[in-house]
Amino acid sequence: MIKLVLLLLLIIEIPHFAYSDDCDTAKKVWEKVSSYQCTYRAVTEHEGKVKESLMTYTFQKPNKVRMDIKKPRNGAVLIYNPEVSDEVRIRPFTSFKSMVMKYPLTHKRVSSGSGGTIDKSDLGHRLEDVCAEYPPKSKRVSFSKEGLLNKIEELNAEGKVVQTFEWTDLKIDPGIPPGAFTDF
Repeated sequence: MIKLVLLLLLIIEIPHFAYSDDCDTAKKVWEKVSSYQCTYRAVTEHEGKVKESLMTYTFQKPNKVRMDIKKPRNGAVLIYNPEVSDEVRIRPFTSFKSMVMKYPLTHKRVSSGSGGTIDKSDLGHRLEDVCAEYPPKSKRVSFSKEGLLNKIEELNAEGKVVQTFEWTDLKIDPGIPPGAFTDF
């Protein structure tokens, strides 16, 4: 009986230890990253409707972000560079290169429906959120071979995936060209 109880405890605890180790490894890897570029994909399902976002996401510490959108509006570019402005700058159309709009970080056009802002959209902030929920109750999380997040699946009460966030083609410290966070 004691062996059975110990075995059950071990089976229950192994995923928690593994998850904790993954978080610790990811935090250590993240500390060494100064910039990265990846393909970012978000899929949300709500009331039978599926919404997909796809972009090339470029990040440089501290908090410089460039999003080259492919879906839902191909060609739109968002830039956030706190060294230049507290606002998010957007070029919504490739055909109107001089058209640039500016929005505060919390404006609904540049933030998520749940209130997420561009300045907290990078892998470091996402990792903080994931590791804060230990063990994860409403998420499935996976890590890349480099040790960083590469997928988060948010689950509803029935365990069905309702949101997926993926980071693929990850390039750490890729040598970002000058002007990436100022020029469209």
